[in-house]
Amino acid sequence: MIRPALPKISVALSLLLFSAAWPGLAQAQTRGQVAPSATVPGQVQPRSPQAPAKPDASPSPDDARLVALRQSVTASISKVLDRIQGEEAQLYRRLSYFQKPERLDPNSYASVDEVQDWQKLLQQLHDKGDLVASLYANAGKNLDAELTNARVNVEIAQRVRQMVLDGFPWETIQKKNRCFQQYVDAHGKLLAFYEKNWGAWDAGQPLKFKTGQLAGAYQKIKDQVVSAGKELDQQYKAMAE
Repeated sequence: MIRPALPKISVALSLLLFSAAWPGLAQAQTRGQVAPSATVPGQVQPRSPQAPAKPDASPSPDDARLVALRQSVTASISKVLDRIQGEEAQLYRRLSYFQKPERLDPNSYASVDEVQDWQKLLQQLHDKGDLVASLYANAGKNLDAELTNARVNVEIAQRVRQMVLDGFPWETIQKKNRCFQQYVDAHGKLLAFYEKNWGAWDAGQPLKFKTGQLAGAYQKIKDQVVSAGKELDQQYKAMAE
């Protein structure tokens, strides 16, 4: 299995794109706030010769607000993407336990009780996969909530939201989610086979079942698990490219 990463647009890359877009976003924040009420719209006001700019002047209140705004947007992006990345990493760790070669060998289980314990772990893996899928699906909504809580300008929030969402390879993410469900389903069938037919194979290697029918049924399910696992790995790899 490959080591997963947040698909395509990492937290660092997202913040880099935000930095590149910042000049335009800053204009959206300050648009309409500079001109006094007596100024004619569109009129350029000349600088007073009696009041030249001082190189060592303190930052204006507008500058301070823009710094605070940038920090708020950066924190909002990081919070949403960090959670997806963290949950995805946990999912991958759980998945790696099931993709170890010994999970395909019924002799690696000491008892039917141990098989049932793995069935519970598989359900937990399924639930974690559902959580990760929901975080992807709700990334825009969660980012909207964070930006709203940070009191970010609506126009800026919309542009930041689109920038972040455009960075995700949604087609690949959806394929990964489908492959994950297929893998969990196939592995569930394998564990159910172990539970139902416990003791129907001889101890030791090579693995030998008591009947050819059982051997054929086992091989079919095993092939499904292996195939689903390879396809899932391919989607994880595509997400990280």
